Amino acid sequence: SKVNQIQIFSPTIMKPAPFDEKYTYIDPNTGKRVDSTESRTEVFDKNGASLYEISNVFSGRRTMMLSPDGQTLILDGNYYFGERFLRSPSITEDEVVTLIYHQGSLWKEICFATDLNNGKAIEVRGRLIGGGWLPRTEYIANTSVNWDRGVLFYAMIDEDSTTTVDTEIKLPPTASEQRQQ
Repeated sequence: SKVNQIQIFSPTIMKPAPFDEKYTYIDPNTGKRVDSTESRTEVFDKNGASLYEISNVFSGRRTMMLSPDGQTLILDGNYYFGERFLRSPSITEDEVVTLIYHQGSLWKEICFATDLNNGKAIEVRGRLIGGGWLPRTEYIANTSVNWDRGVLFYAMIDEDSTTTVDTEIKLPPTASEQRQQ
């Protein structure tokens, strides 16, 4: 019935599952590891020695990417739902899509409107999902990183949903780049 359909998309229906106690990411190329709990996120070298700790930062379900030298940590997506959803502009005017940490400190927040969409807020293209969420894949096809070039790429889906436009975000310099300067 129509009443049941409305209730399916009710804000009270869509709630994140409880968080795991710890989220771990191991870089497949370097063996460096990131452990994230509700009180801290810590980066380790391939032998398990701590490189640095970021207090009061929790990855949640965000995708983690770690530079080869371990100094830059990228947390992409939403705390609760990872890369699956974006908040509608009625909830957040300029959604933070990605957090970039360098040497244990916040280096940059990548925001949808400011950094990826020429200053324009998210335009609702389809239906809102319970609580005002939008499927991220209708706006961002994928995110990738090129550590050699020091660039984070976003394949942004245009308004007609037929093509993607690559948006590049410069990353902090690696340790070897800093030594060369």
